[in-house]
Amino acid sequence: MARSVRSIHSYSDSDPFGNVLRELHYAETPVGRSARLREERNAQQLSNEIDRRLDQERIALERATHDVTLLVLGPRGSGKSTLQKHFQLLYEPKVIDTERPAWKPVVHSNIISNVSFLLDLLQQHGPSMSASGSSSSEEQEGGPLSAILSQQTLTRLRRELRHVVLRHDAWSPWEDRYQLPQWLSVHGQEVFVRHGWQKVLSGSHGGGEGGIDPDDPTSPSFATLPATKLSDLVSENAEKIKAFWKHPVVQRVVHTHARWGRFGAGFFLNDLERISDDNYVPSAEDILKCRCQTIGVEETTVQVPYGPRPYRNLTLYDISGVGGKSSKAWSGHFTEVNSILFLFDLACFDEFEGKPRRNRMAVALDEFLAVCRNHDLRKVNIIVFLTKVDLLQRKVETGVRIQDWISSYGNNRANTVKVAKTYFEDQLRSKFQTSQSERVKAGSRTARERQLYVCTANLLQTADAQRAIKEARDIIFMKLLVHGLWSV
Repeated sequence: MARSVRSIHSYSDSDPFGNVLRELHYAETPVGRSARLREERNAQQLSNEIDRRLDQERIALERATHDVTLLVLGPRGSGKSTLQKHFQLLYEPKVIDTERPAWKPVVHSNIISNVSFLLDLLQQHGPSMSASGSSSSEEQEGGPLSAILSQQTLTRLRRELRHVVLRHDAWSPWEDRYQLPQWLSVHGQEVFVRHGWQKVLSGSHGGGEGGIDPDDPTSPSFATLPATKLSDLVSENAEKIKAFWKHPVVQRVVHTHARWGRFGAGFFLNDLERISDDNYVPSAEDILKCRCQTIGVEETTVQVPYGPRPYRNLTLYDISGVGGKSSKAWSGHFTEVNSILFLFDLACFDEFEGKPRRNRMAVALDEFLAVCRNHDLRKVNIIVFLTKVDLLQRKVETGVRIQDWISSYGNNRANTVKVAKTYFEDQLRSKFQTSQSERVKAGSRTARERQLYVCTANLLQTADAQRAIKEARDIIFMKLLVHGLWSV
């Protein structure tokens, strides 16, 4: 027996309108009653849907008040991408494991970039491509004949590897160059990737259940690749690259003119035997060491356990891939970030860049001052990570004098890592204080509320990098609690 549908309306005897409504109810025709009940059901469903959406908005708003956003800034090569990988490794290690196969072509591109760097270095400081020249040290070790044969070998390797590099360069006019996938681009010594490439290749974001094999020429994302695998460029030339890297002339030129390059990010020639293997899968250390520039804004979100709640969403934005635009072009989009993470390279004091050539340390200090003065970011606290302290120590221990490159360092300061860290930290604090004083003079009442924190982070050591991240996390979260933006 069909169950009767009860109306959502009820009529009480004490209600003055009850009798009238009851009469209308009994006067209904079966068709009219059916239509009314249908309208009542639709109205109830609409009411339930509105309640459900309001609940969703309330939950989303509640979660949003507990999410954290960070803006990652710093000069080129200071370690911004590496820092984001450390955040993932600390809080989302499964994401790193999923993305490992996707990093293989990027590691291989780093190797070709290393070869390009060495070829350019020999072009500037090494012997000419003529096979007739020889060095005095080679003549003493093996005689004139040995020196000539060694020089001929080096000339041949340089010529053949230059061809390999040009086949890999995106701007090369050569017809037989490798057609790299759209998400990867290489020019000279720089490797570029597009935002989101790891998720697409690993299958963690619309890439299918098993992901996309970065070496599979039948994969849809690799339709532009030739029939050979992308990794063949490295594996086919591995022996040539190893012979070139180990050649005594190359080693001597590197030691004299670029002795620190082998310690930097993206240098893999010492691991070529392992990386050129067909079954190679990048390790977490390889991913951290890998160097590439992301085109566009790179966004990384991790879930950070903190307090009684299961987690807090923490999102990092790296805008270094926007093409060198002025901070005024993008800062207006990040006025609500909770903190700025500014990475400062301690070891770049003896390096130069740009035209005209400028000391990279001076450029980094100017960039930091520009961030401090940025009007859109004037209320955002800044946490500075002093990076590459390990490379600074290597330079100092081998006799590189900071005062020879930074005149304001002076001869009275000791050429030690501890003193150098203190000096550069004082320089950063002075720039920050200058910007704050300017705001106070301009009549700002909130200038003194902004704060600067400085910590050291060796991004090539996982334990030290994670220590620095936790230190920054505690600073950010505690500020949110103190100002009442969070509830525990």
